[in-house]
Amino acid sequence: MKYFLLLFLLIFTPHIFGQYYDNFKDGNYSENPKWFVSDLNAMIIRNNGVYVAELTKSNEKDGTFKTTNYLTSNTEWGCSICFDNSEGINGSIDFVLSAASIYTLTAKGYFIRINTTDNSIAFLYRNEVSSEIILAKSNSCIPTGECHLTLKISNNSEKWNIEVTSQTAPIWQSTATHSSDFSSVMSGINLRSFPQGYSCIIEEIYCDKTSTPESDFSPNDIIFSEIMHKPKNGTAMPYAEWVEIYNTTEKIINLEGCGLFSSSKAGSIGSFSLQPHDYAILCSSTDA
Repeated sequence: MKYFLLLFLLIFTPHIFGQYYDNFKDGNYSENPKWFVSDLNAMIIRNNGVYVAELTKSNEKDGTFKTTNYLTSNTEWGCSICFDNSEGINGSIDFVLSAASIYTLTAKGYFIRINTTDNSIAFLYRNEVSSEIILAKSNSCIPTGECHLTLKISNNSEKWNIEVTSQTAPIWQSTATHSSDFSSVMSGINLRSFPQGYSCIIEEIYCDKTSTPESDFSPNDIIFSEIMHKPKNGTAMPYAEWVEIYNTTEKIINLEGCGLFSSSKAGSIGSFSLQPHDYAILCSSTDA
């Protein structure tokens, strides 16, 4: 019996991960990641010696600053922002965690709303018709004047954790359980209802996977998405044999010790974990 060592050629594509981190120290917002700007004047400036993104309303429309993001579960989102919260300035800053449309951050998904009209903060879910408040902090919880807030939101399956702090003290920490069928293609900052010329500074913004325990798998957790068999001579097809597998779940699956077997061949997998909604290609060491 001939044994094969199965190797993994991981396929990393934006639509699988989509995590991002930006503190704008490269001096631009056009790459790593690429930010899309609508109805805003966006500039990278130096503020107290540090590069930041300054967003300014260019007209009376809502302004968006967004990037690609496909993460929805077992994820952490965060940002540090500075804005003017003086009396009489009415509007809201939405930190959009997930939006199901590439065209607008007001699409279906989850977001944190900072409301300068009543100095409140809320965690909301938006469906196709309306928004649902999941958690809300009482009015007048945001410092007035020049305001600096750091937000961190994480979820583990249906459980959400919200943390908001100012430069001097914690403002809000709470948890909630909320489950919905949603997807994401965009994430970012949305300036809503502010007058023309209003500005907001982003010091840091990110989205990343949280660490989750590895799990064994059950039937249908992993599927064969494509199979390339060894062709006969003369077909002009690739000679290598390989199998593509896909993790259909939200969990990290431990594949160590698993393998593919036939009556004449066998191969086992070494130390390897397949990430949620990720692909891997299995092939022999000679075909890699």
